[in-house]
Amino acid sequence: MNLGMSILILLLKSQTKWLAIDAEPPLPQENIVFFCFIFIFNASENSVYDLMSICLIFFVNSIKYCMRNFDIIILSGGEGKRLKEITDVPKLFIKFQNKSFLEILIDQFLLKNINKIYITSGYKKEIFINEYSKIKRELIKDVEIVEEKIPLDTGGAIKNVLKKKDLLDDILVIYGDTYFNFNISNFINKYFFLNPDILLSLSIKFFSKRYGNIYYKNDQFLKTIKDNKFRFYSNVFNGLAMIKRNSISSHPFDKFSFDTDFLNYNTKKLKILVDKINSSNAFIDFGTAKSYKKMKKLKF
Repeated sequence: MNLGMSILILLLKSQTKWLAIDAEPPLPQENIVFFCFIFIFNASENSVYDLMSICLIFFVNSIKYCMRNFDIIILSGGEGKRLKEITDVPKLFIKFQNKSFLEILIDQFLLKNINKIYITSGYKKEIFINEYSKIKRELIKDVEIVEEKIPLDTGGAIKNVLKKKDLLDDILVIYGDTYFNFNISNFINKYFFLNPDILLSLSIKFFSKRYGNIYYKNDQFLKTIKDNKFRFYSNVFNGLAMIKRNSISSHPFDKFSFDTDFLNYNTKKLKILVDKINSSNAFIDFGTAKSYKKMKKLKF
């Protein structure tokens, strides 16, 4: 194996390790150009210096997709109607093994490039603020509570937070009643690598009518349907999304759902991609008594 091919293989391995993406992602156009140059110089073997220079440029170009800081929005303004028989505490503050779910959730996102965490509050805001005051000293990250004066649904709640001027351009949206059982860093890195307007995390569910179905082609989102129809197999949004700030802040409505109203409205207006995890156990949405009991059995 000659020098050029050896360097190319090492470069690919280092990039894969840096990005930590399980599946092979499509390369940005400029990186494809770099690959072409590498093969050209490798074939001619006229200049080892040029080959090394191009490899260095390619590596630096790849790293930039993983280095940007981002903010987090945790959606938690819902009423939690399906858990009222079990608890009146807002779902973010339900205890699992003496630890609030908010603490468990933030532990999953202890990444060095998080700038700030915003949490939406609407339903029972007094209880919410009281519960938050009990644990805020335990939270490492900078956290701010954003109040919803009226219910805005998931999309409207995101847009309400985006009114704050100090938010960054890249935002991780998290549904605040969902535990994620997969490597979240992979998903975030893929977003920076592909650079869409929105990247949705999808999982699969069998024998379910709770989640509806999301349709996509070649990783491009097409539409989402919430019809309570029983399906043997469904592609479902698991409550995790990376978004560009301007993609939602410019939306013409103030009250709307994110995963249905907003996505379907912007199918042809925005670049919306999906990242699918082929597992039915990739997440637990403990919004029902059944899933709540499942959460209680987990060890954190």
